[in-house]
Amino acid sequence: MARQEAAEGAPSSRLEAWLGFGKVFFGTGFAAAVAAAFPYLTRQAELGYRAQEIALEHDAQLREFLYQMGSEGRSGDIDVRIRLAEFYSFVSTDPAEVKRWMEFLAYLKTLLREQTDKREAALRVKYDPTSTPLELALAEENIFDVSQRLTPSRLPSTGWSATAPLDRREVEAMNGFIEPARSARLVELFGDPGATGDKCGPPGAQLAARMGTEDVGPFTVTLQAPALASLRAIFGEIRATDPDLYAAIGSADGLCVRYIRGTTTQLSNHSFGTSIDLTIDGQVGPWGDGRTLTGLAELAPYFTRHGWYWGAGFNRTEPGHFEAGRVLVESWAAAPAATDTVAPVIED
Repeated sequence: MARQEAAEGAPSSRLEAWLGFGKVFFGTGFAAAVAAAFPYLTRQAELGYRAQEIALEHDAQLREFLYQMGSEGRSGDIDVRIRLAEFYSFVSTDPAEVKRWMEFLAYLKTLLREQTDKREAALRVKYDPTSTPLELALAEENIFDVSQRLTPSRLPSTGWSATAPLDRREVEAMNGFIEPARSARLVELFGDPGATGDKCGPPGAQLAARMGTEDVGPFTVTLQAPALASLRAIFGEIRATDPDLYAAIGSADGLCVRYIRGTTTQLSNHSFGTSIDLTIDGQVGPWGDGRTLTGLAELAPYFTRHGWYWGAGFNRTEPGHFEAGRVLVESWAAAPAATDTVAPVIED
């Protein structure tokens, strides 16, 4: 009987012995693992603290950099924007955010290269003794346009270049019954302008005969003759009622035979000399984000009263863009250019 009880108790004793051994083994192993990992964990904690210190240092550097650029009025210049994009792509810790900044940086560098090429091409035309007056005028506009896009800080500021959100209802009310002139209708009225790409080119002979280059007040621009007459009247009103705003106005684009950027078939209204892009204090302003320069919003009622459509009404907002409305351009096409004068003012 005693031997039977001893035999039955033997497995239990062996199990307890193994459990005891396991506790000692695993306990010792865990302690060893913790001891081995402690320097690594300590190092990671130190790196984390150092990363926070670096981030704070970078933030301080960025604030100082922004303050300096803002005080110099250079926050919109292309070289500053490139440096900021490089800075953010370096200090950002979120991979998705880094990717966005790198994409924006690539866009800025492409823009710089394109605008530099545009300026060089315009300079070649400017100093070519065989260039026609129209080609010279377009070259001057392109040179000025590049300066505005790349170095707006070099132009004086009047305070009208602050940004503000667009109110869709106000924009719709301002444009009222004015419809934009579709490119297909403009081709019917004035013929094919001869666009070959998204870069500015000269108009075809039929359209070139309708063009003129004149001083319309704040600047000299090339457009259809009746458009020039209309602009002179509009800017005359602005100069009489708000000289400070008048002093801030500039032009980024007038006649420019091209497709709408990003397309290969859709003609821009600039191709027909019936639209113009305006700047305020040399700034083109927001594009496609539902915001505008306050100066552009102040200009809009003057244009819509004369039958021009404000580009802030497009789905992809272009508050710096003003184009002659459909009814207005149809009246220009119906009347001889020599007798075409200022469009009648549309009463509120």
